[in-house]
Amino acid sequence: MGLSNADLIAIAGIVVALIIYWVNKKETKKALEEVVKQLGGVSPPVPTKELLKELESLKTNLAKERFGRAKELSVRGTERLEAEKYEEAIQDLEEVLKILPEGSEASLSVHFNLGIALIKFPRGNRESNLKKAIASYRKILSSHTTGKTPERYAS
Repeated sequence: MGLSNADLIAIAGIVVALIIYWVNKKETKKALEEVVKQLGGVSPPVPTKELLKELESLKTNLAKERFGRAKELSVRGTERLEAEKYEEAIQDLEEVLKILPEGSEASLSVHFNLGIALIKFPRGNRESNLKKAIASYRKILSSHTTGKTPERYAS
């Protein structure tokens, strides 16, 4: 879809010809007529319906790639958490949260694991790590309200 290389070359040629004619200031009307004539040979634009279909396909493919990346990072982050590689786990889990929709069940699970990693991480600024862990747990708690998830609110 879109313009072919031949179309782009034809358009570039037309533009160059137009510039030359304008610079030389001769036969402007004739030059414009020639441009219109040459543009008639360029492929028509992609119909809107086809363009929208292609964009939807790209959106779906990007969503699949993002989901795949989130899944990969989540699994790796959890494995690193279990292996007590907290710094790497924190990096992976924070990256997952950049991908997942906020408030989704998946993001809440990641927040839970991130909180654990931050609490157990022995290096770095302990106070800062604990504040980040608390913030992760608050995100989980704030999503389980009586209005949003009454069945999970009391559990």
